[in-house]
Amino acid sequence: MSTSSGSRDQAVLDNMLAPVDETGETVVLINSQGHRFVVMREADYRGWQETQYLLSSAGNARVLREARAEAMEDSRDLKDVLDELAG
Repeated sequence: MSTSSGSRDQAVLDNMLAPVDETGETVVLINSQGHRFVVMREADYRGWQETQYLLSSAGNARVLREARAEAMEDSRDLKDVLDELAG
C-alpha cells in the first residue's frame, strides 16, 4: 500500500476526507475515466483485510460463524438490562 500526504490541493482533499475522519463513513471518488475508488479510515481497511484473511480458511470461517451464533443466542436486549438494573 502506498501513502501520500496530499500536498496538492490540500483544502479540496481535506474537504473530501472530512466525513471519513469525522464519522468513519466511506467516500467514493470517480476519476475522469470513470474508475471508482473507495476512501476509508486505515484502521477500517485493515479490519476488512483481517476479516477477509480469517474467513479465507473454511475452518476459521466455521469457528467464527459458530462463535457469532453463540454470542447472538446469549445476547440480551439493552432495554431489558436497563430495566433490570433500575430494579
